Formats: sequence, C-alpha cells, structure tokens
Amino acid sequence: MTPKTPALKTCPFCGGEASVKQAPGISSPVMFTIGCLDESCIGFPATKFQTRKDAIAAWNKRAS
Repeated sequence: MTPKTPALKTCPFCGGEASVKQAPGISSPVMFTIGCLDESCIGFPATKFQTRKDAIAAWNKRAS
C-alpha cells in the first residue's frame, strides 16, 4: 500500500492556497516546487525538491 501524501498547508504569509508544480530539474528530469497561488504574495517557489512528498513536507514544516 502506498503511503498517503500529506495535506498541503495554506500559505504562511497570506493564508491563501498553495500548489505543488512540476519543474525541470538538473539532478533529475523532474523536480517539484511549491508556493502560494496568489501572485501578489511573497510565498513563491524558490527551492526544487526531488519528490512531491519532500516538497510538501518542507512547505508544511516552515514557520508561520
């Protein structure tokens, strides 16, 4: 059985919805970024992760 992907928390800056997106990678063909969907918010994707699960874990772990 595959482990369930954790739920994505809201943006710590504006409380808006966040999204995980696939991005081209350097160390692997596909990497993942995560950020706020509100384009005027500062919660933009800055780091790429090897897996969707790692991206979500990092986003959910950050201080709010």
